[in-house]
Amino acid sequence: MEERKGHDRTLVKRHAFGVKADVSGCVCWVEEGTLLYPIGKTAAMHNLNTNTQRFFETSQRSGGITALAVSANKKFIAMAESGAAPQVQVFDTVTRKRRKVLTVPDLEGDRFTALDFSADGRHLVTQGGAPQWRLFFWNWERSKPLASTSVVADFGLQEICEAHNESDAAPGSLSSGARTTAAQSSTTSMSHVTCVTVCPSDPLLIGVSGFGFMYFYRYQEGVLRIQPHISFARERTSNFLTHSWVGRDRVVASTQNGELLLIEAGVFRRILPVPPSTTEGAVNPAVLAIVPTRNGFIAGSDQGTVAIYETIGSANESYAIVYNVPVPSEKPGEVKSDDLGVASRPVATNKLRASIISDGQTEGEGGQDAPAKPLFVINDVTQGKISSTTESSPTVSGKGIRPAQLRLEAGRPEPRKDNSVVHLCIDQTEETVAMVTHGGQILAFNFASDWSKVSAEEPPTVLHVCQPFHIGGIIGLDCSVKKPYLATSGVDQSVRIWNTSTHRLETCEYFTSQPGALAIHPNGLYLVVCFPDKVRVLSILWNGLRERRVINLRNTTDVKYSVGGSYFAVAHGNIIHLYNSLTCDVHGQLRGHPQKINCFQWCATSPYPTDNSIISSSLDGIVINWNISEMRKETEYADKKHQFRYITADDRTLWAVSEPTSIAMDVQWKSTLHEMDRYTTSDIAANAAVTEYEFVESKVTSLLIAPKQRMLFGGMDDGSVKFMSFPLQVGVQEVPIVAHMGPVGRMVLSHDESTLYTISSDGTLFIFDAREDGRPLQRDLGYFSDDVLVLASEVEDHDITIESLRHTTEKLRTDIESDEKRRNHEQNTRLRERADEFKNELDTLDAEYEALLNAKAEQERAFVAVKLEKEGESAPQLEGLEREGQAEVQRLEDLCAELQHKLDQSTFVYEREVEDLLAEIQRHQEEDHDRFKDVVSKREKGLQKLEQQVQRTKANNAEVRQRLELDTDAEVMNVEKQNQAELNAIRERYLRMKGEGAIMRKNTLRMQKETDVHNSELQVLDNAKATLTEQLSELNETMAQLHQDIDERDAIIGEKERKIYDLKKLNQELEKHKFVLDYRIRQLKSQMEPRQREIAREHQRISERNVELDNLHGNNIALRQNIEELKAELAQQQQQIKQTLSHMKDFETYKSRVKRDIGEIAPAMQDAAMLRDVVERLYQRHVVARDGQRAAQVGQEIKDEFKSQVEYLSTSVEALSRKCEADQEQHRCEVSAMMMENLTLIREIHELRAELADLRNVSVTVADEGKRHAMLEERGKQGPPGRVALPTGLAGVKRPELLWELEENRKALKSIRDHVESLQQMLASLAPPKSAIVSLPPLV
Repeated sequence: MEERKGHDRTLVKRHAFGVKADVSGCVCWVEEGTLLYPIGKTAAMHNLNTNTQRFFETSQRSGGITALAVSANKKFIAMAESGAAPQVQVFDTVTRKRRKVLTVPDLEGDRFTALDFSADGRHLVTQGGAPQWRLFFWNWERSKPLASTSVVADFGLQEICEAHNESDAAPGSLSSGARTTAAQSSTTSMSHVTCVTVCPSDPLLIGVSGFGFMYFYRYQEGVLRIQPHISFARERTSNFLTHSWVGRDRVVASTQNGELLLIEAGVFRRILPVPPSTTEGAVNPAVLAIVPTRNGFIAGSDQGTVAIYETIGSANESYAIVYNVPVPSEKPGEVKSDDLGVASRPVATNKLRASIISDGQTEGEGGQDAPAKPLFVINDVTQGKISSTTESSPTVSGKGIRPAQLRLEAGRPEPRKDNSVVHLCIDQTEETVAMVTHGGQILAFNFASDWSKVSAEEPPTVLHVCQPFHIGGIIGLDCSVKKPYLATSGVDQSVRIWNTSTHRLETCEYFTSQPGALAIHPNGLYLVVCFPDKVRVLSILWNGLRERRVINLRNTTDVKYSVGGSYFAVAHGNIIHLYNSLTCDVHGQLRGHPQKINCFQWCATSPYPTDNSIISSSLDGIVINWNISEMRKETEYADKKHQFRYITADDRTLWAVSEPTSIAMDVQWKSTLHEMDRYTTSDIAANAAVTEYEFVESKVTSLLIAPKQRMLFGGMDDGSVKFMSFPLQVGVQEVPIVAHMGPVGRMVLSHDESTLYTISSDGTLFIFDAREDGRPLQRDLGYFSDDVLVLASEVEDHDITIESLRHTTEKLRTDIESDEKRRNHEQNTRLRERADEFKNELDTLDAEYEALLNAKAEQERAFVAVKLEKEGESAPQLEGLEREGQAEVQRLEDLCAELQHKLDQSTFVYEREVEDLLAEIQRHQEEDHDRFKDVVSKREKGLQKLEQQVQRTKANNAEVRQRLELDTDAEVMNVEKQNQAELNAIRERYLRMKGEGAIMRKNTLRMQKETDVHNSELQVLDNAKATLTEQLSELNETMAQLHQDIDERDAIIGEKERKIYDLKKLNQELEKHKFVLDYRIRQLKSQMEPRQREIAREHQRISERNVELDNLHGNNIALRQNIEELKAELAQQQQQIKQTLSHMKDFETYKSRVKRDIGEIAPAMQDAAMLRDVVERLYQRHVVARDGQRAAQVGQEIKDEFKSQVEYLSTSVEALSRKCEADQEQHRCEVSAMMMENLTLIREIHELRAELADLRNVSVTVADEGKRHAMLEERGKQGPPGRVALPTGLAGVKRPELLWELEENRKALKSIRDHVESLQQMLASLAPPKSAIVSLPPLV
């Protein structure tokens, strides 16, 4: 498809760079990893995995691609072409063959502006261009339009279009939409229909939007019927840019004034939020592209942002922005920060929802609270069948609205940004979003993320899908010999170096002024670029371009390196300057043209390539052949009737392309190719021995010769490429290859003449392969060199970096080894601790299990006893219930017999009634039969009369029929002859279809038998499935537990694997030094024995420290036990104190009573009678009351004294209680302090263990430093002598510190023991002394 033959040579497109951004649907995903986009006049399927392309071409007379569409199953591609006869081609994506070509004679335009497939892929919608803007609904498989209509006429926009065309206001520029967007019309200044889509769930429903309308069509009964309008108040004053179906019956549409509308079931619902503006004071961003997703949709704006919308609310009623992805500009160094999009997340979702609700209420007509009634319903018909609905919706007429009353939107005053997103597409798995910018770049970012959780400060990376293309036209082009480099310069002020082997961009450099023509050295290391004010000689470094020399020549037109690269020539005015390539010194100047030189070329004077000749031409029709060796003019050819634009030559012949001058303006040709001899042009008259070839259809804009292949290449003004084989034939026009959209600017041929490179003003670059007999030429890639230019400062920096990395590697290796040893020790310690814990837990669980087992046995015994008891209690109740049940059964049997008797009586009565009804019915039937018999006899008489009238009528008709038969026989014969051929064709078709039907019946029977067999197999499989399901349920429970264990282990394994991966990367780098290290290790092994003995001593000391630590741990445990014993003793002593205080109170009471009695006895000592009375009273008070017989009466004074004493004692008890509580609190604080000191001691023990690990690491470091010291001594003692001894000294410093810390720990333990002993003594002092008990003998 994309190749053209010229005798035994063919030219095939291999790769192309660029994109045509003004095409509707200019980027689409076709297959997995394959992107479809237009390049010039072709559409490329780019496989991003292999970086290869396949092309679909337009026709020869096409004006370019205007729209692209891909079917939902990705099997077909529709491509619309403009021109005098616009058409739509449908291609198969697998075979790349053209399936159908769709054309209509009544399009009344020069293009199709929009395309879209239905969801089933059977129908296609095409939108025609100005002036009628006709909409067609196709069954493309039959190449037949099912229905069509004029959108402008349907919506009453004809007057608006005419008024807009006659007005002087500049129209706004419209960009591509999400699905399909109309391009600019050739007869009108702007597109009145901007987007056409087909509903994905209803293939008969079509959405159309444009300048002042957003309407829907439905295909019914062979016509496209307009559905009611969307009830949007500003519909006629809004310019709809694009729309897309985001749900079953939901459409999102955008307007030019920055509004995003949600339309549901054909009715406007609300206004959605738009992406925020990235510049201060700017209007709302206009959404140019919309693509649906599973959770919402994606919108691209003209401010360089891509907004991601997701549904909100429980019923998914509306959408909200969850993230804004900024699109970078092509020139990051020159674009201001305000012009770039900033990723942002909505700060307040409630405010957004409130604004959505308020907008939806204000935009509705009349502010109705009730929801609007849906204007159409989505059909579930996916097979494309035509609906049989006969209802027709009312159409909207715009005749009552004058154009002056419509406030149509004018175009935006600010130009479109280069990073404005004009089209979006997302792959089927919704992992990658591709976009096309206004500047002609294809970008993409990863969409597989939870956008509600992505940070706004870290937006996703937006990368170029293919390569960064030129923005605008390409000016300069050249290729090298020793490297697969291709250099280009463009109007975007950039110079780019492309790799033709990998089809990737190597280097891109931007300049402050626009570069012009350029030339690359054959070795691919130097580049000469022409600028308006100077000529720069650049060095192509491995990471960029670096200025080498500046030549002060202004307004140079062209520059070229010689074939060998010794010189380069610069065309400046009417002079050609020659410079030495190595020194950039002037070698000479070629003067001889009276006017400005427009083209020159290095050429050879023999079949072998040499640099001893140059040919040049100027616009005055002069062609000069220069001798570089002698710096003089050899031959000259002049023709005033032609203006030579482009020339090329081999060792003998010269070809020049001319255009007609004012002398010959009446000619019909556009360009003429002149073929002449290089060395005889000065000796013959003009036009003698010159062969001319005229080009009538197009003009030649560039020319190139391939001497080895004997082919001539020509670039045309329509973007095509012609190639002609020698000898050229007069009057034969070769069929060109369709490529660029604009005229071909320059062409370059590779050194082996197997590859052709072409550029154009549309910013596209094509690479062609020249093939012989359909086979690609064998390109010799062996001469490509790997040499690169690197600055000396960069080499030094890299050496320093490598050395620092080497030292870092050694340090990391040592650290890794020490960390590994430390981790192993810690792991072993943790394992031992966990083993002890698990053992204790196991013992505890065994004890609990035994206790539970005993409890279970006791419960079983109790249950058996209770069961026997309950059975004995319920036996009488059970017998009573059985008797009641038997009585109830007997009662029910009696009731059943009674009901059966009643049923028999009712049956007998019913039978008698039925007999009576049958007799009555028989009587009525006989009466009706007699009555109907009379009616039938009357009707028979009437029929006889009618038969007689019919016979008379038949006789009259027979005469008329005879006359008519005579008249119609001739007509019947003519019709019979005409239909005979059709009948024969129908019979043949019927026979063929009958045979096919028989075959289908046989296939049906065979399939039925296979179906029965499969059903029986399925039944067996279902039985097996039930069994397996039961097993599977059991296994799932086991798997769930296993999965939980696996997940826990996977997390640990993942961490280990990441560490292992990092270590493997380090090992790969360290293996490079393995050989040298092995040699050093063999030398150092002899020096390791003293160090190993020292290490053994260190290990012995470490083991001693471990023993000391174990002793400290045992002491700590003993302290804990002592503390617990002290607590128990303290509690016992407190109990003894309470008992002692109680005894002391009783003793004091008894003592006061004794004092009182002695006071009573003292006065009666002299009087015996009184003494006797007193003693008797005391006896009665104490002895009799104590024995329980009777108590002496207590006086009132004694009672009062006793009461006061009780109050005093209660007060004393409360005071003592408070004091006791204070003592307990003090004791608790002291115990807590002791526990904290115990924890401190444990922590210090752990620190001592860590110090021991550090001592082990120090020993390893000492060994390594000893190795390094020995190595340095063998190399001549380059390092300082004290460097190796540092670790040993460090170890010597750390050992006394460790001993000192151990001594301090011993002192701390001793102080704690002393403190515990002091506490014990204090508690012992608090105990009351044991006082002597005074006992009196009983009184007799």
